[in-house]
Amino acid sequence: MVVRKKTDLEALSRAAGILGMPQVGKLVFELEGPKRAQQLVWERRLNAYLARCGCTAGAVATLLSLAGGFVLVIRHAGEASVLDLILWVSAAAVGAMLFGLAAKIAVLLITRVQIRATVKRILRAT
Repeated sequence: MVVRKKTDLEALSRAAGILGMPQVGKLVFELEGPKRAQQLVWERRLNAYLARCGCTAGAVATLLSLAGGFVLVIRHAGEASVLDLILWVSAAAVGAMLFGLAAKIAVLLITRVQIRATVKRILRAT
């Protein structure tokens, strides 16, 4: 997406749904007025935000949850029945998936706020 005027930036901050990132491809600034060096700084920052998907945070949260669940299952393995162990493993797996999803959603929401704040700063500077 080529940003040539302020309305392009305003559209960017409203472009996606609640959890989605705007599907605009790579941003290129061609605004009248601000120096090219400043426009490159804005391009890099917004392109970095648009590239975030929350996958790393989701994966880390999932792995940490699985490790914690594994430790809990191992701690209670000697005193639990087979059914109890199946329930513990299932609960750990479901908990890990939910924790990973929550981390991903948190990153997406934070990134949306950062995009909107950056767009507001750029609009004030132009």
